[in-house]
Amino acid sequence: NGVSADLAAEAVAAVRALPFVRDVRPVARSERQSVGPAFAPDGTPLGQTLADRTLPRGPYPYGPSYGQLQEIQVPAVHALGYTGNRVRMMMLDTGFRKDHQAFSSTRILRERDFIFHDGNTQDEPIDVPGQQFHGTGTWATNGGYAPGHIVGPAYGAEFVLAKTEDLASETQVEEDNYVAALEWADSLGVRVTGASLSYTCFDNGFCYDYPLKDGDTPVISRAIDIASARGILCVNSAGNYGSAPMSLGTPADADSVLSVGAVDSLNAIASFSSRGPSDDGRTKPEVVARGVRTWWADANAVDTYGSASGTSLSCPLVSGAAVLLAGAHPEWSNMQIRAALMNTADKHTTPGNDYGWGRIDALAAMNSAPVLYPLPFDL
Repeated sequence: NGVSADLAAEAVAAVRALPFVRDVRPVARSERQSVGPAFAPDGTPLGQTLADRTLPRGPYPYGPSYGQLQEIQVPAVHALGYTGNRVRMMMLDTGFRKDHQAFSSTRILRERDFIFHDGNTQDEPIDVPGQQFHGTGTWATNGGYAPGHIVGPAYGAEFVLAKTEDLASETQVEEDNYVAALEWADSLGVRVTGASLSYTCFDNGFCYDYPLKDGDTPVISRAIDIASARGILCVNSAGNYGSAPMSLGTPADADSVLSVGAVDSLNAIASFSSRGPSDDGRTKPEVVARGVRTWWADANAVDTYGSASGTSLSCPLVSGAAVLLAGAHPEWSNMQIRAALMNTADKHTTPGNDYGWGRIDALAAMNSAPVLYPLPFDL
């Protein structure tokens, strides 16, 4: 419910005086890219592929991605026949290398570049080199399928791709892009969105900091609540600004979002994983999954993979699990899916602002209510 425009100084007062305008704010400028800082407090590089030959390979077809899925009981859900089929999922990120091996059998319904306003989310000559790198990795973690190399929880879903994050720009129009993508998702019948993006401070000195992280102030936090009211489950990374309390990024502060922190393979909280609470005292994040040495696709070539760290990696695992629940329980609302993941996570009896309700268990969440429409069924 807003407009972004270039206005001369004298026009700002005229617009502010219009009877239907509630407030006028400057379009903020980004201090850092919203994929987060380059390094964690302990020196761990974030959001980039790490040379890693020590990960166990795992059984076929999961390969090295088996561990991160087994920790949240995804293979057991796959074994029951749920892969995300018939569920529409939107990824919001920097761009996507669609010709990567991980997506050779992936179903793409629509794609849109909200930066250059065209229908191609893969890198083009106008893009900064490597623009598609981060989004390619997160998408593969969520829904890739290359037997022996990677399997995402939601590999059978139908994908909508939204390129919203511009690595070349310091202007914070990415918030507007995010909102526009949510509106587009609503028009397409998307059930789940996943965004490994987080916004904090800006060049003009303004920060979405406490007391503004209240779920009602940041533009995209408000937009997520509107999208949620329309039935979309919005999943977002908590941010990589831990480990202090109240280090949450936006829009992880939104009331209805499912925000995701990061743990390692032993379920220990990652040093970089952002913590709550929100300014109004709500426990954050909601849940966690593996975000340390998580297997993803490397966009530097069409057939390369590696491990990476960050809440950017735990978020697509959780959004992928949410897609599985939407497939197993088509009668559930977005908030029922959210509640099922939270109330069956491993710390749900003692939630706190490090782990939230804990590491998710997709099988337990699915079985928290009877499956009314067992596979296969004919619509």
